[in-house]
Order: sequence, then structure tokens, then C-alpha cells
Amino acid sequence: RLEAYEDRTSMLMVVLALVFLGVFAAQVLIYPLNSGAELALNIASWAIWLTFAVDLAIRTYLAPHRLAYLGKHPIDVLAVIVPAFRSLRVLRVVTAGQWLVRRGARLAVGQTVLAIVLAVGFLAFMGALAELDAERGAEGANIQNFGDALWWAFVTMSTVGYGDAFPVTGQGELVAVGMMVVGVGLLGVVSATLASGFIAHLEGQK
Repeated sequence: RLEAYEDRTSMLMVVLALVFLGVFAAQVLIYPLNSGAELALNIASWAIWLTFAVDLAIRTYLAPHRLAYLGKHPIDVLAVIVPAFRSLRVLRVVTAGQWLVRRGARLAVGQTVLAIVLAVGFLAFMGALAELDAERGAEGANIQNFGDALWWAFVTMSTVGYGDAFPVTGQGELVAVGMMVVGVGLLGVVSATLASGFIAHLEGQK
């Protein structure tokens, strides 16, 4: 029953995750927002988050062993819990990102080199938004616009670390840790994909 439910709802959850990220992007990039627009975006954000929470509840209910299911999906639980805290708004990208990865995998998303390249750009964009949301207006912050944040995101994901832009807030540092982990993971995936293709090419020449 669980697999059937996930098959039926995967596309919907991926679309909602993209909308959720779009709402977050609007909240960060359109600054400052007027009260009406901010209210509308907040309502949309919380409505989609509530859908994520209901989705997790349904999947847990359908699972044969419910507590074990939650224990095996801690990121799903974190993705639902995080947006409930206003002070952790910067981490809302975790919610949508987790649903994109988890439910998108059922749609065969991310199985090509092109998909990996797109994922790098997408994650850099979202990481830049999260970092700008955390750093903008903070005392001593050197990331004050989206251009600076995007440059920081690519440098951090590539593990180069020039040091010309860096977080000064606790939330910004938390985002940085996530970007470093993602960067190392993506580099590993790209390296493995290239190595696999190279080996297959050599074996084909034998």
C-alpha cells in the first residue's frame, strides 16, 4: 500500500516542492516585501509545508512498522519539523529539497550526467538563497546581495574556499556545512559517473 501511494503522489509532491522553493526564492529576492505580498507568500509556504506533513503522516500510517519507518527516514522527519520554527526559516530549503530527492527518485530523476549538472546549478541557487536570507543585515556580514551569495555557493560547493565571502551568523555557518557536504557528495557522484563511463568505453574496445 505504501509503494502504491508513493507512486500515485510522487509527481504532485515534486511539483509542490518546486513551488515551495519558488515561494522561498520570492521571499528572499523581493526585498523588502510589502505586507500583502508577504502574507500571501507565508500562507502559500505554510499550506505546502502542511501538505508535506500530511504526506509523511500518511506514509507512516501505511508503513508495516511505523516507528521503524520513521527511524529509517530521519531526514523526512527533520524536513517536516524544521519549518515549524520561525528562527529556522533559512532551512526551509531542506524540506523541499528532501521531497524533490526522495519523491523525484521514483520518477527516475537524476540518473543522467545532464541531471547531475542541473542539480549542481539548482543546489547552488538554493544554497545562495538560504545564505543570503541568513546573512543579509547581520553585523559584519560580507554577503549582502544575491550575486555575492551565488559566488559563495559555487566556491563552497567546489570546496575551493577563496575566503573572500564567508558567513558570520550561526545559521549561515549551518548552511555552509550543508553546502560543503553536498559539494563533496556531488563531486563523488560526478567522478564515479565519469570513471564508470571511461571503464565501459575501454571494455568496449577490447
